[in-house]
Amino acid sequence: MNLMNTLASTYEISVHTCRNQKSLVTYQPPYVSIHRYPSVEIGQGIIKRLFSYFTFTWRACSGLLRERPNCLLYYETNSVFPVVFFYLLVRRKPMLCIHYHEYNSEEQYKTGMKLVYLSYLIEKKYLWKRAAWISHTNAQRMELFRKDYPCLETEKLHLLPNYPPKAWQTSKAEKNTPSEPIRIVYVGSLGLDNFYLKEFCTWVLSQNGAVQFDIYSQNSTPQVQQYLQGLDTRWIKSNFTGTWYYDLPKVLRQYDVGVILYKGFNQNFTFNETNKLFEYHVCGLDVWFSEETLGIHKYKTQHTYPRIVAIDFRNLDPFNWHDALRKEGMEYRMLDVNCENIYIHLFNYQKSK
Repeated sequence: MNLMNTLASTYEISVHTCRNQKSLVTYQPPYVSIHRYPSVEIGQGIIKRLFSYFTFTWRACSGLLRERPNCLLYYETNSVFPVVFFYLLVRRKPMLCIHYHEYNSEEQYKTGMKLVYLSYLIEKKYLWKRAAWISHTNAQRMELFRKDYPCLETEKLHLLPNYPPKAWQTSKAEKNTPSEPIRIVYVGSLGLDNFYLKEFCTWVLSQNGAVQFDIYSQNSTPQVQQYLQGLDTRWIKSNFTGTWYYDLPKVLRQYDVGVILYKGFNQNFTFNETNKLFEYHVCGLDVWFSEETLGIHKYKTQHTYPRIVAIDFRNLDPFNWHDALRKEGMEYRMLDVNCENIYIHLFNYQKSK
């Protein structure tokens, strides 16, 4: 969405995507043509899934043939099929750009969905060598990708971090230690296996009312919802409808700390620089993250605030949260992160070609 908003004033943009299944707000920015097709539904049988993939491929490819874009950007491996068919059918090839929001090793592709693995093989053999731009969200993931595929030309490889808009940035964060109960928030997807949800909720309850923990998650497993509803406490509240992305600043500014609950269970998450980090930070919140997520360590603060602090979710008993919130003698310093400055790099690159 931020990419569309940033580039729409300069380019004529058309988007081919799937409809959401979660009753979310249907986003329609001005000056952008968005084509939404039926998505693959959870629990569909293999015949219906294949038909859904075929329908998306055919309709998206047909749209591309009508539009004949000068530049074509696709996100993630599972978007490959309409792109490759379009490339095979047209003589004048558009500039091809590829962006990966996640890092997957070849072994992960092999052991995952067969259609996604086939898509990976196609892009690896046919699309990567034709691409002018291939990007990842941070340098560590890009380094993993580069080591996996050393034959790719360095000049094709770029970074496209997932930063929030500049308008979200808070002019000054509160310096005083917040009064109890401190207000902690988590926004985003949730599961029990790969998140420190239970560990953190147990710690919150052990604070006996000194901590209020609120969760906004529009993508959580039934097990998560059952667990949270079973806690039956006023100190942990859950909103499973989430909140509209562009309403996040007014929601986040009600809180003192934003927490990141990811476990470092694979390379993708170990070297994750999640958008939550930057969204919490620019809205003036302190950030607590798992020490296992090595990609965030370079953002840890020492003498500045809003604070970014690594904690051990596996052993929270010794965690001194009063000290983690301390700001006395510290200088206010906000990270210079906004999507406009990042996406202009893609704009200038495309313009130079």
